[in-house]
Amino acid sequence: PTYEQEVVGIFAVTAEELGFDITCLREAFPDCEARRVVPGRRKRYKPCLIEFELYSSDYLRHAHPLSGCDLIVCWIHDWKDSPLEVLELRSAIRSLPGWR
Repeated sequence: PTYEQEVVGIFAVTAEELGFDITCLREAFPDCEARRVVPGRRKRYKPCLIEFELYSSDYLRHAHPLSGCDLIVCWIHDWKDSPLEVLELRSAIRSLPGWR
């Protein structure tokens, strides 16, 4: 991907396999409301607010607040000291069937 919207598209088609159920996509911060599978015997979910970025450091460049978001979903994780959890898609999808 070369654009943030391509990251959104890849996440949308892999969300279920990655343990997410998208409930809302929008243009305003945060970009996505989802439910995230909680590990355990039963399938339970917890709310997760997601911001999409091409690079995780774009979160800083776009001056998003550190509150109001649970997870940054990006293609390249380059913000090593991020106080927020980051899901780097290029790494995460490698373990999924049919992706290289």
